[in-house]
Amino acid sequence: MYRRRRLVALVLAVALLVAIGFAAVAIVRAWGGGEGSATDASQAPGSQPTPTSSVEPLEPESTEPAIGETPGLPVACTPEEADVEVSVPSSTEAGRGLTVTLEVVTGETRGCLVDLGSLGTTVEITSGDAMVWSTQQCPYTPQERELLLGPDANDTQVISWSGRLSAQGCPSDSPVAEAGTYRVRATVSTAPAEGEGEAAEQPAAELTGEATFTVTQASDSDDEGSDGGDPDQG
Repeated sequence: MYRRRRLVALVLAVALLVAIGFAAVAIVRAWGGGEGSATDASQAPGSQPTPTSSVEPLEPESTEPAIGETPGLPVACTPEEADVEVSVPSSTEAGRGLTVTLEVVTGETRGCLVDLGSLGTTVEITSGDAMVWSTQQCPYTPQERELLLGPDANDTQVISWSGRLSAQGCPSDSPVAEAGTYRVRATVSTAPAEGEGEAAEQPAAELTGEATFTVTQASDSDDEGSDGGDPDQG
């Protein structure tokens, strides 16, 4: 009887230990199963770890025009964007002529187009209300000189006057301009550039500049050698 009780107690003790062991194994598997599978998957052969970051990379701003967008076309210079300055010697002798220098200067706003050729620029010399000489009758070269000037830029065009009155066809034997005070006026006509948008809608404009000079009487030696010193000239 005593042995039977000890045997039963031993069997119950073994069964209790087995049950405790199974329970412990189940708890360990349930606790570490999720982490183990994630770790195994991330460390599988041939796989690379993927870094994570909460900061999004900055993309550089594009300076190219958007698809379908037409870049702005150059526009002709306006009096608000450019000036033309006229420079001449203060005086010259009759029959000697002089050099007229035109300088176009742009502002700081933007670049623009200007034509300093004889088709786009007119230079006139007057005495009072009388026309003395004009590039419309005596055109200079080049006929076309279209320039795209940037902001705060400048360019020059030099034009020679023979000292004689002009006429249609610019004859070389025209009378010599008499002594007196003269005014030279430059007009740069600007037309809108061909295209769309702002360039097509821009009206024609003019850049103008003026200067004065005097023509003095030629010396006796110059009068003797000049064929244009007729005192009856008009």
